Amino acid sequence: MIAEAGLIDWISCVLDTCIDWVRFMRKLLNVSAMPERKGTEHLSAKMAVSQLNSTVYPNRQLLHAGDTTNSTPMKHASIGFSLIELLVVIAIAAILAGLAVPSFQGMIASSNLTSTTNDLIATLARAKSDAIRRGKRVTVCMSADGASCATTGDWTQGWILFNDDVHPSGAAAVESTNDITAITAGLSNGLVVKGNQPYFSYSADGQAKLMNGGSGGGTLRVCSPSSALTNDTRARDIKINWVGRVTLEKPTGVAATCPAPV
Repeated sequence: MIAEAGLIDWISCVLDTCIDWVRFMRKLLNVSAMPERKGTEHLSAKMAVSQLNSTVYPNRQLLHAGDTTNSTPMKHASIGFSLIELLVVIAIAAILAGLAVPSFQGMIASSNLTSTTNDLIATLARAKSDAIRRGKRVTVCMSADGASCATTGDWTQGWILFNDDVHPSGAAAVESTNDITAITAGLSNGLVVKGNQPYFSYSADGQAKLMNGGSGGGTLRVCSPSSALTNDTRARDIKINWVGRVTLEKPTGVAATCPAPV
């Protein structure tokens, strides 16, 4: 959202700059088109009367110096923009926006990537902290409904954090919805999150464990299929080792299909 707001502000600034440029060019053309002044007193008098009339009686018919009858009203200059000037502004703004939009798309994709990665890391850190504080198991699993652990699909569908006091020996499972302490809904920002584990569970000593007590380390990959990012910048790997430590890596050569980590 911040990057999108920045794009809108930038386009607004471009339009303002183009309008100022058109105003400057109009003034420049008006100055260059003015007739040379003649040094005769008669012409100076006519100009003085004309200026006085336009100032004191802007909406009345004007009298020229030496005239005893009303002349035709002086036409007031337009203060708006002509169609050509408006088209020039739009054309310049479109060209500049076309040059800047790709870089803004990359900025937005990178921002979403960082935000989602940080959310996952924060959830895992909280799970480990809660497990040590409680002295009991705490599990993070992928979830499509925010109430139960999913065994199919990937982490893009969302995930939940729950107190896992009575953990089975097989897949992760929620005993009661009252045990759920945090819910993250499915992603809607175009990112893909895949992992080589359907859940990550922390024991009372802060180690990552499987439900059967084995080592529960693994990797979660947050990936953007956006064409604005390269294969070397589109993914982040969150690695959890057997002691529960979380590290972040930036893999290279990740295709736009966003394959799961090995």
